[in-house]
Amino acid sequence: MHECDAAAPDADPRLGVDQLDPGLLQRGQRRIDVLDSVGDVVKALAALGDEPADHRLWPQRAQQLDVPVADLEQHRLHALRLDRLAVHDRHLEGVLVEGHRLLQVGYRDAHVINELEHRSQSIGGEIGASREPRTDKAADTRKTGVMRELAERLRALPGVVAVTLGGSRATGETAREGSDWDFGLYYRDRISTEGVRALGFEGEVVEPGAWGRLVNGGARLTVDGQRVDLLYRELDAVEHWLAEAEAGRYEVDRVDGYVAGMATYVLAGELAVAEVLAGQLPRPAFGEPLRGSAPPRWRASAAFSLGVAGPIAERGDVATCVGLLAKAAIEAAQARLAERGEWALNEKGIARRAGVGRRAESILAAPGDRAFELGRSVDLMRVALEL
Repeated sequence: MHECDAAAPDADPRLGVDQLDPGLLQRGQRRIDVLDSVGDVVKALAALGDEPADHRLWPQRAQQLDVPVADLEQHRLHALRLDRLAVHDRHLEGVLVEGHRLLQVGYRDAHVINELEHRSQSIGGEIGASREPRTDKAADTRKTGVMRELAERLRALPGVVAVTLGGSRATGETAREGSDWDFGLYYRDRISTEGVRALGFEGEVVEPGAWGRLVNGGARLTVDGQRVDLLYRELDAVEHWLAEAEAGRYEVDRVDGYVAGMATYVLAGELAVAEVLAGQLPRPAFGEPLRGSAPPRWRASAAFSLGVAGPIAERGDVATCVGLLAKAAIEAAQARLAERGEWALNEKGIARRAGVGRRAESILAAPGDRAFELGRSVDLMRVALEL
């Protein structure tokens, strides 16, 4: 077996690969030993009415040209001669084989499980206490105490009426050991930035409004070796955009760190998912008016992005074309999450969370650098996003 073919469903069909039981070490496979049962991800025989996995078959339907979609759905590689895209998807397993010449898969479908998305950290009871066991309990306890003390000091800042823990530490969706600590400082009229500086931590402190009308401002600090972000939230502005969201209205701002832009209803979403440490704040739901208005707007934006990407592809402009493809994927993901009534506070992992990530990322991973390849990637992305 070639090292680049470590993911069995991505390999070209050949003897020694298309077998039901990869648990046995076979000759000619360079010692790739699959320890767990993964027989369901490869098929030795074609199902009734299906096509056998054979390079000699010619494509018969338009969807057979969609190599990334067919590959990543594990419905077998469709016949597209001279196309190496699906075979050379760079899954994690392929990298491991190149480095070590040995591969042991201990869990099913490891490449579709993101370990970072299965951690959860919350302040409930203990600040940042993980729901999964940790190895360094002493360090975790110290960190918990430091952050609890910091939260109490933030509540005492002049002008602050409520403090929240936000980001991945509150939701647990993408939190990991080194994740930032995001504290929301809710205030009326004004907040004392001098009070923030007087906390005495190393870092940058900015004035309200320095980061735009939505992000507002805040501080980027280092506390006990941990990255801590303080985010100013003026309550009059938050309450305005909350009322707009409840009526199904919102705007999208260009904000640094966002590809498709930041929706104004993110400020309402922060209240919905954050953990309130001090003070009282509303906890809004993703209302029906917003579930009705947001999906078609996001889909229209995604379709527009792909519409612009087409002519860009014809010029061979790789950077702009790929940027628009990524933007369209994120916009389509926003539409799906809004349909489900789920808040999306940022774009980290949003495509996978919405269920379009594996297809979209396969296309983005190998878009090509020639005009016809870029044009094909635009067409494939349109199919993947169902636009």
